[in-house]
Amino acid sequence: MKSFRIIALFSLIVHQFSYSIDDCFEFLSRCQPVEEHEKTAQFFMMTRPIYRNLAAQWATGWRDFVYEKCGNRLASLQAIGIYQQSQPMHKISAYFLFNRLSSLVVKGDATFQPTLRDVRAEWIGLPSNFSGTFAINPKQQQGGVWLEYNQDLKKLVKHKFFKPFWLSFALPIQFIENDLQVTQTNVQNTGPNNQDLISAFNQGLWRYARFNPSSQKKAGVSDITAKLGCTFLSRDGIHVGLYSLFLIPLSGGQNAKFVFDPYLGYNGHFGFGIGANFQLPLNNDTDCKLLALFFDIENIYLARRSQHRIFDLLFKPWSRYLPFNKIDGTSNIPGPNILTFKTTVHPYNFVDLTAGFRCNKGIFDAEIGYNLWAHGNEKVELDEPFPAGTYGIAGSAPFKTSSESTINNQASDDASFTPIAVNDLNFITPQARAAVVNKVHIAAGITIERCLFSFLAGVGGLYEFPTRNTALTNWGVWVKFGGTY
Repeated sequence: MKSFRIIALFSLIVHQFSYSIDDCFEFLSRCQPVEEHEKTAQFFMMTRPIYRNLAAQWATGWRDFVYEKCGNRLASLQAIGIYQQSQPMHKISAYFLFNRLSSLVVKGDATFQPTLRDVRAEWIGLPSNFSGTFAINPKQQQGGVWLEYNQDLKKLVKHKFFKPFWLSFALPIQFIENDLQVTQTNVQNTGPNNQDLISAFNQGLWRYARFNPSSQKKAGVSDITAKLGCTFLSRDGIHVGLYSLFLIPLSGGQNAKFVFDPYLGYNGHFGFGIGANFQLPLNNDTDCKLLALFFDIENIYLARRSQHRIFDLLFKPWSRYLPFNKIDGTSNIPGPNILTFKTTVHPYNFVDLTAGFRCNKGIFDAEIGYNLWAHGNEKVELDEPFPAGTYGIAGSAPFKTSSESTINNQASDDASFTPIAVNDLNFITPQARAAVVNKVHIAAGITIERCLFSFLAGVGGLYEFPTRNTALTNWGVWVKFGGTY
């Protein structure tokens, strides 16, 4: 009979929130790999905010403090300190470079075998006899504190309608450091003032898309997350709950001046979503010990916002770094200054789920689980009119264009000035590409219960790895403290 009631409640939840759940599955289907190769020649990557971690949020007794509060105020508090760091991965370098390369050979026209190159040195302001190899190895560190307060509404509003509802507020404090780890090797014949690859790819003439050789840091309060939840069942170790959430950003988004620029939270986007929690005991006598299966899922839809993003030309990877001529005779304008536009970015849905086994005996609590974090491709739209008929790939002189040129070759001049059009833009380049990240976690802790107050403390660790090079491989650890009163 108990199992029948659980199944009935679960069916009711699925029915009432079918639209949101259908959106989740539609989104997940969009995330499945369509191509066998990794992504390359991209400008922006959406990385997972450190505090968006269901495993850390709900582990070590917190689900009990939400669904089975004790004390007079029926309130719970928790604080989580968490740290994660990415692991070296050559495929991540290919994401930001092109042709799935982890390093680029740069040569001028006057070098030995100049066609055996990836980038023409003259395009980035280096002399024609220059040669060298440019490489990056992106690395990210994140640290943060997640502060959360949860309150049963029946304590605040004396009406039976509010009996199953709870309200929570969370404030994440985040620190993030991104480092491209730019290197150069085999450098020969530097330019004026010893200009080399590192300075060429970070030159002041480029307003956008520069490769900063130094690490970039950002810290602050990322956003405020508010949740309104409903407890459908909480008895004998069974938890069935549902909540909606609203995410209000408190920081700005990425800065297009640099590749792999750090940003807090979800890149300054507002968000709203829905989540569900399930815990089902696998043993009968849950008073002495509890062995349970848990499943938590959260779907966040991020609203659109304006940002600057850089484009390539179709079928010309890294054409963003070509020089351009203007029809009025202005010549050799850096490509990043021409191909960066104010855009409207649509990130769409982000799904986070965790499932696993939990064991509780006495004051000790432990769990092990699998997690998944995923999102689809962004959609990017121009916010401003495209300057049609104005700019073309630079030719051999002012007023001349060379529309067949690529990042590694200068073609012959066109018969007449040939400007680029909006249909020449590659709208995939500025997008964050779809990612599916697998994660495993383990956590352990204690819960000390008193008549009017209960206390929890715990530690945990994670290791996550993406299905392709559109996200980072990370390891992380956390420690948490909480109480209910």
